[in-house]
Amino acid sequence: MSRGKLIITLFLLIIIAFGIVYFQYHFYRTPIESTQDQAVLVFGGPLKDGIPSIDKPKFESVSVADQYLDDKGYGLVVTLNGKQRFYPYQILVWHEVVNDVFGKTPILITYCSLCFSGNAYARTVNGVVAEFGVSGKLVDNHFILYNKQTDEFLTPPFEAQLKPLLSLVMTWANFKTNFSNGQVLSRDTGFVRDYTADPYKNYNTSNAVLFPVSQQDNRLPVKTVVFGYMNDKAQKAYPLDLIKTAGTVNDVVGDEEIEIIWNDKLETVQGFSKQDGKNVAIILRSSYWFSWATIYSNTELYKL
Repeated sequence: MSRGKLIITLFLLIIIAFGIVYFQYHFYRTPIESTQDQAVLVFGGPLKDGIPSIDKPKFESVSVADQYLDDKGYGLVVTLNGKQRFYPYQILVWHEVVNDVFGKTPILITYCSLCFSGNAYARTVNGVVAEFGVSGKLVDNHFILYNKQTDEFLTPPFEAQLKPLLSLVMTWANFKTNFSNGQVLSRDTGFVRDYTADPYKNYNTSNAVLFPVSQQDNRLPVKTVVFGYMNDKAQKAYPLDLIKTAGTVNDVVGDEEIEIIWNDKLETVQGFSKQDGKNVAIILRSSYWFSWATIYSNTELYKL
């Protein structure tokens, strides 16, 4: 190739590279309406749907899933009409979103790999069954959903826009022991992934936070696992280790009396609100402290 053609080729490659960078910056870092005034919005790496949601989930028995799931691996457990489903984080770390129908109820399962936050929601919005995907954008390290029908973004906390459902965080060992007839999200997702490998490698055991956050709350180490509760008047975080130590925590959030317990049999955290002399189950949100503290910047912190 002559020197002139080489220069032209290099010039064209530079133009193409500049165009790609500009497109990604312009499209993926444009402002999004957020519930957080100072939230840090960034492009997370993969493009829109680069982390593919599971839209036609299949399920398998406990005995089949036990052939590859790690006993110490966590997952989200949802119970409806007396039946349990286990959504392994080993699978969710590759997809982050599952659009499911449990019985006749359309539900949404989300898992933020960077925040250690798994949650369940009803996905009927204004009477319409919605389908959600991963936008490719992050806010304070938490992924942003988008509605596939309307192309609208949903920023955390998702419970401000979607109805949350009761769920539990549990290891695979405890689920298979206590719910041997339960259903397990299958690794037959329609995508080729190594569901025995973690794409984030040692992220969960390090002190690293991959992207900037809008504020730092030094009351706890950044990767401390907490279970948070919020109502109309207040938000409060309960470190997992303190819940285990106490066994039972009786507290007041806003003006609501709540009880948070460590369930020894299931080895999980459960919460209850004291209403009219009865204990009513409440929804707790698991998270790393840094994520909870940025989403709920006025949060209280429980201490023994």
